[in-house]
Amino acid sequence: MGAGVVRLLDRLRRVQQRHRPEGGYIRLPVGDGSRFEQRLRIGDGWTITQEVDVAIRRAARASFVPGAEGSPAPAPQESLPQVLGVRIHPEVVELVLAADDRRVVVVERSALGPTGDGSATEERRAVAPLLVTVGQGAVGPVMVNLESLGSLVVDGNPDEADAVVRALALELATSYWAGQFSVAVVGFGSELDRFEGVTSHADTADLIRALFRRSIEGAELLRSTGYASFAQARLLETSERWAPLVVICGPAVGEADVGELLAIASDPVLGTAVVAVGERAEAQYSVRLSGESWSASLELLGAVVFPQRIEADEWSQVTSLLETAGSRESVLSSEEPYVHLPIRLPASVDEVPIRSRPSTVGIPAPVVATDEVHGEEESGAPVDRTPDVVVAVLGPIEIRNAARPFTRAWAEELVVYLAMHPGGVSNEAWATALWPDRLMAPSSLHSTASVARRSLGQSADGDDHLPRSHGRLALARSVGTDWDMFVTLAGTDRPERWRQALTLVRGRPFEGLRSSDWPILEGIAPAIEAAVVDLSGRLAGSCLRQGDAQGAEWAARRGLVVSPYDERLYRMLMRAADAGGNPAGVETVMAELLRLVAEEIEPFDAVHPSTMDLYRQLSRRRRVPTQRP
Repeated sequence: MGAGVVRLLDRLRRVQQRHRPEGGYIRLPVGDGSRFEQRLRIGDGWTITQEVDVAIRRAARASFVPGAEGSPAPAPQESLPQVLGVRIHPEVVELVLAADDRRVVVVERSALGPTGDGSATEERRAVAPLLVTVGQGAVGPVMVNLESLGSLVVDGNPDEADAVVRALALELATSYWAGQFSVAVVGFGSELDRFEGVTSHADTADLIRALFRRSIEGAELLRSTGYASFAQARLLETSERWAPLVVICGPAVGEADVGELLAIASDPVLGTAVVAVGERAEAQYSVRLSGESWSASLELLGAVVFPQRIEADEWSQVTSLLETAGSRESVLSSEEPYVHLPIRLPASVDEVPIRSRPSTVGIPAPVVATDEVHGEEESGAPVDRTPDVVVAVLGPIEIRNAARPFTRAWAEELVVYLAMHPGGVSNEAWATALWPDRLMAPSSLHSTASVARRSLGQSADGDDHLPRSHGRLALARSVGTDWDMFVTLAGTDRPERWRQALTLVRGRPFEGLRSSDWPILEGIAPAIEAAVVDLSGRLAGSCLRQGDAQGAEWAARRGLVVSPYDERLYRMLMRAADAGGNPAGVETVMAELLRLVAEEIEPFDAVHPSTMDLYRQLSRRRRVPTQRP
C-alpha cells in the first residue's frame, strides 16, 4: 500500500514541477506529514510486486499449449490454473493455485530479479492485476488475487474490518497496474474518486444493473473468442476489453444488496470480484478478524495473517499528502521546508541582472574547476576554492579523489548525506536518514563512519577529510560538492558561467543512492531540480536573445535531464527550432512532449495552454496533432 501511495505522490509532484513558476518550489509535507510519508516509503513493496508478477507470468505460460492452426485462442491443457494467492518468504515466492488440492508452486526469488527474467519491466501488462496485500504472515507478506477468489468477506469488529477493506481499496487504487482494471466502490464516501479507474456509487441498484450487463456481455465475449477466462485472454492479448473489475462494499451496504452483488459479480471466469464487510454466507471466501485491534489476525490460504489496514487518522494523513502533492501553488525558499535547507541555493533571477554579452555558439566542454574561478568574480561574490574531494550529486553519485575505494556502500551514502549537510549532523540524524526502518547498534554506526573516514583519506595538511567527533559528524572544508560549484557559477550575471554550471549536470540528482528518500523529504532534491531548471531556462532565453538557437537548445536539454516534465523547457526547444529555421524540429518537440504526457503524467495533467498556443503559432500546419505518436 505504501509503495502505491508513494508512486502516486511522485507522479503528482512531476505535475507540480511542470506548473512551478520560475523562482518557486513545489509544496512538500512538513512535520507529521513528512514523517508519515517516510513511513510509507519504508520497505520494498515495488520490488515484491515485480517479482510476484514475473513468478505468476511464468506459471501461467506453463499452463497451456498453443492451439491448432487458425484457432482463435490457445487450447488449454485442462484449464488455466488461477493463482489464489501468494506467500512471500525471504528466499522464495509461493504461488497458491486454485486447484482442489491447493497446489503450491515455489519460485526462487533470486531468479526473479532484473538478471533472472526481466518480464516485469519489459511487459507492462499484469497477469494478475487484482493481486493485493492482505497483510503480514509468519515470514513475509501474504497477497490474494481477488479475481481468482471471486468474493472475499471480512468479518469481525466492524471498525477493524472496515480498516482492512479500506486498505485493500487504497492499495488497488494506487497500484502500479491501476488503469488495467476498474474499481467500483459503494458504501464509502467519495474520497477514492481522486484515483484512476475508481468509481464511487451512491446507488447500489444502478451498480447491480451495470454488473448484470457486464456478465452477459463477458460470457458472450468468451464464447466467441474461445478463451476459458478473462485472465487467460489477457495473457495473450493486450486489448482493454479483458480488464477485470472489483466491487468493494463498505459497512453501510445492506445485507440484501451485498448478497445480490455476490451473486452477479463474483465470477473468476468473467474477471469480476466482490469484497465486503460483515458476515455473508454466500461469499466464496470469508475471513474473521480475531483479537484486539493492535493484534487482530485472520486465517487465509492456510496462514495466519496480521492484516494490513488503514485507520481513520492514517487515512486523513494520506488525504493530506495527496492534497499537498496535488496543489498547483508553489512556495518560496523562505517557506517550509525550504527555509531550513542545509545547502546553499543560487541567487534568484531577480537578484542576478542579465549582462549583455556575446553568446558562445555551440555546446561547451565540461567545466573543470581551475584557478580561473577562484578568488572573486566581477560581481564581487566570493567563490570557493576547489576542494580536495568532490562529492558529485548532479547525476549518478560519484566521490572523486577519495584516497581509496569505499568497501561499504553505506559508508559512501554517509559521505553523500554529510556533504549535503555541511553544518554537520548528529549520529541519530544520519542513522535515521540512511536506515529509517531500523534502529542501528552504536557499533554499526561507528564502523560505518570509520570506513568512510579511511576511504576519504586526509588532506595535504594531514587532517582527516572526515574529522573524528563524539555524537556528531561533519566533513572538513577540504570536501565539497559539484552542487557548491553549480551555486557559485549560477550566482553570477555571466551567461558563460551559467553554461559552465549546466555542464556539471550529468543526470537526475542523487541517482544511484540506496537510501533515496531523504533528499526528497528534506526538500533538497526538489530545490536542486528547480534551480537547475530555472538556470537552464534563463540561459536558453539569453541565447535566443543573442540569436544562438543551438545554444538555446543545448541549455533547455540540460534542464530536461534533471526535470524531463517541465513544459517551459519544451517551449524553449520549440522557439530554438523556429529560430534555427527548423519547422520539423517544432513538430518533433511537440511529439516528444505528447508522448511524455501520455506515458508519465496522464490522467493528472495535459499539455499546458501556453504550450499549445506557441505550437499553433510556430507550426506550419497550425493545428494540434490528432494522434499521439
